[in-house]
Amino acid sequence: MEAVLVIDDYPQTLAVVRALSHAGLRVYIARGPHRSIAESSRYANGGSNLVCEDPNGMALRLNHFLEQHPDISCLLPLSEGTIARVHTMADCLPDIPIAAVGELTLQTCTDKSLTNKAARDAGLTVPAGGVVHNYEELTSLISAIGFPVVLKSPSNHALLEGNKALVVRSQADLNRKLPDWPNNHSDLMVQEFIGGDLVGCDFVASQGHIVAYYQGQVLRTDRLDGTGYGVEFS
Repeated sequence: MEAVLVIDDYPQTLAVVRALSHAGLRVYIARGPHRSIAESSRYANGGSNLVCEDPNGMALRLNHFLEQHPDISCLLPLSEGTIARVHTMADCLPDIPIAAVGELTLQTCTDKSLTNKAARDAGLTVPAGGVVHNYEELTSLISAIGFPVVLKSPSNHALLEGNKALVVRSQADLNRKLPDWPNNHSDLMVQEFIGGDLVGCDFVASQGHIVAYYQGQVLRTDRLDGTGYGVEFS
């Protein structure tokens, strides 16, 4: 029986383990130092402490585990961060398939400015805006777009002043929310604010064709201005 090494311990890991087992695969779980709920499932063949921040250390752990389990024919990282980390250590791992998007696709999907460019290239309309690198460029682009605007980091993984985004409605609002260039940011995205319902779309594609699609309207987030994480959907 072929086996899969699932990397990451999230609530959805349990669902992934069950689905793979039902598909006739043996499933191992690569986790951090703490025992996971998923590895206690009857569908899992146990878990091991293989995940760490250091790519070299993680590559050594993975190689050792793969040597001990030659039945593993595929790696399945679940999170964006882990997919990126596994790609960086791919040259240090044996020739084994990684069930994840490629590096270029991942980079495009996790960088908002690259995502917008891909959308424009596909003929889709995106809010007016751009990327700025200092406060002078920031105020200049805001003047060109006009208030209200949305400010955010281009990276999916970075917060701006503790927020996913800042909605700025006036000069006084900008002076209050972001009086200076933020620390630890080499660039920022400035976009025209578009009001209305927030609709999230998730899909699965194979060979350029959509094979599964889900759409949900975000009714409420954990921030009153709607910039937070969704907590209620329809």
